[in-house]
Amino acid sequence: MYTGLEISRYILNKCIELGRPISNLQLQKLLYYVQGEYIKNTNGSVLFKDMIVAWDYGPSVPDVYYEYNCYSSSCIAEKQKDVDLGQFERDIIDPVIIEKSAYSSWNLVEMTHLEEPWINTHKKGKGSAITIIELRNWFV
Repeated sequence: MYTGLEISRYILNKCIELGRPISNLQLQKLLYYVQGEYIKNTNGSVLFKDMIVAWDYGPSVPDVYYEYNCYSSSCIAEKQKDVDLGQFERDIIDPVIIEKSAYSSWNLVEMTHLEEPWINTHKKGKGSAITIIELRNWFV
């Protein structure tokens, strides 16, 4: 299992490789979607151990958010330290990265706001955690 920061570095590098660097806000949504896809494809296993929380602009991983918040709304175009991600993991998450990185920050925010488990989690209060169980129930 990886950390959210490791997966974020992989996502950022993949987006740079695709020629479409992303913002921190986009990164937060991609982390949510790759975690969900991984859970779905592994019958409940998680890709990274960090908790996803419900913030006003959608699901976020706090440690990752604070690592990259210095970029504000700008794209993160600097290559990150390489992450040794296995082929199995890449086969699952690369299609998600390719698809979702094409959306703007605000399209991704809107998409997540229309989906479970974010809707019910956010109703519990700002900052509520989207638990792994909630993600598993939604994505499996």
